[in-house]
Amino acid sequence: MIFDCVDLPKKKKFVAYDAPDGRLEYLEQNGQLARDRSWFINDAGQRCITSPDWSEPKCFDLYETRDRVYHQYLDGRHVDILLIFRNGNRLSNDEAVN
Repeated sequence: MIFDCVDLPKKKKFVAYDAPDGRLEYLEQNGQLARDRSWFINDAGQRCITSPDWSEPKCFDLYETRDRVYHQYLDGRHVDILLIFRNGNRLSNDEAVN
């Protein structure tokens, strides 16, 4: 599933792809495509992300506020909005970042 994401602390938008096998790809506004992360759901039902830059995964609470608009929280802080979900099986540099 491909979706848009707004990083609230950094005030940046990007497009992400959560693959069924746990791969995570994202395309930043500058056109940089990253494929070095992974995602999973932990036992507490949180969406967790790994990165080579982090020593441990970061796990987020997700709350849906309206049809397919999700707010992501890290340690109680509102950090991301995930929206505009669409079908797709990977990102390319042609994917638009709005």
